[in-house]
Amino acid sequence: MDFDQIHTFLEIVRLKSFSKAAQTCYRTQPAISAQIRQLEYELKAELFERFGSRISLTAAGKLFAQYADQLMETRRQAQNALSELESTPRGELVIAANEATCIYVLPAVFAEYKEQFPGIQLQVNRSYGSRVVEAVMENVADFGLTQLPVGEKRVQVVEIYRDEIHCIVPAGHPLAALERVQAEDLQPYPLLLPQSGRTRTRLNAWFEKIEDDIRVSMELDSTETMKKFVVAGLGVSFLASLNCEDEVAAGHLKTIPLAPEPMTRKLGLIYRKDKALSKAALGFIEVVLDHFGSHTRSSVAVRSAHMTCPRCSTELGTASACTECGMRFIRQVTGVIKTSAVLISTREDDVFYGSLHEVPSKLRHRLEEATNGSNSGTILIADKGGRERILARAAETQPPPQPTEVPKPESKPPVWALWVGAVLLILATLIIVLVWGKWPNA
Repeated sequence: MDFDQIHTFLEIVRLKSFSKAAQTCYRTQPAISAQIRQLEYELKAELFERFGSRISLTAAGKLFAQYADQLMETRRQAQNALSELESTPRGELVIAANEATCIYVLPAVFAEYKEQFPGIQLQVNRSYGSRVVEAVMENVADFGLTQLPVGEKRVQVVEIYRDEIHCIVPAGHPLAALERVQAEDLQPYPLLLPQSGRTRTRLNAWFEKIEDDIRVSMELDSTETMKKFVVAGLGVSFLASLNCEDEVAAGHLKTIPLAPEPMTRKLGLIYRKDKALSKAALGFIEVVLDHFGSHTRSSVAVRSAHMTCPRCSTELGTASACTECGMRFIRQVTGVIKTSAVLISTREDDVFYGSLHEVPSKLRHRLEEATNGSNSGTILIADKGGRERILARAAETQPPPQPTEVPKPESKPPVWALWVGAVLLILATLIIVLVWGKWPNA
């Protein structure tokens, strides 16, 4: 048994097909079948049940698949650990992304990354829509670049960029003079829509009120095809503004924002939460965030406009430091921490990194109030002295909680007292009756 056989077995399990696995393993189907027969001979168990062209795992196959996956992951971790013993990391990273991301985002990111990590081989897994998330979850890809939000809870999501979906028309089109376009404005024109995906779903909702009156001329699955067809005058389409910058600059296309509300697109970097990130992987996150740093900083500045200093409650406005106590308050995104982060710092050097659940609840509530409740990620505290002193002093800045008066429960007399009272009442009644009965005779 060798790792090549195990890899082949796992590919068949993933794709549920010998012929498809043969393509991904760059082998002929007879060679793949021979590998599985050899593996079954060594394990003394049948791994697959064959029903014509369909296959399924036997009970032994399901059990072996769990161990096979662990073996491959252990092998990969060993390779990464050995690679990182050297000053320059080696290995490979696989990035899953759709066509537009491959064309307009990855080339520049890859160029920056190769300058810092020349020993890492980069591969692109071209996928569409939800397939990007599936590729990450199945360990086919280390990272995915996809539109947000992502429903899968087992992936870590870092928002890296946002722009708008615009209506695109030829430069001389009648709609080109409009500042914004409503769905009703497009009724006379043929539409070239995305075949599927999140953008198509959102466009369907945008056209909902007039869906019976629009003319869908073609449904296309390629960003480049859409642009070429629009330039040729075959219809009106919709694309992210980032994907049309060259054509707009050349005067071939005009992009028009949608109305009444802009259709914002968020691009995110995703990876598995349970996956140990190598130095090369962490480097890729940092390169991506640095590449989109200007967009990240601009969106952060808007969110931070009305924050107050968590130490002295002075209004910060858009300033990055408190004018009263000198504390710097900066919202930033960091690849090492993997998510939106809050940095509280004085002018000292030591830095504490801690996840949100590790921070005392008093401090956490104070920070959430200071950031309008928007910090859902990791908290970074920079100060002199170390973790315990930092958190203790931060917690001490909170006013002590006022004790809450607990109302005392109403006391109820015991049952025996009720019985005694009832008996005494009866005796008193009898005495009164007897005395009253004798009184007239007296």
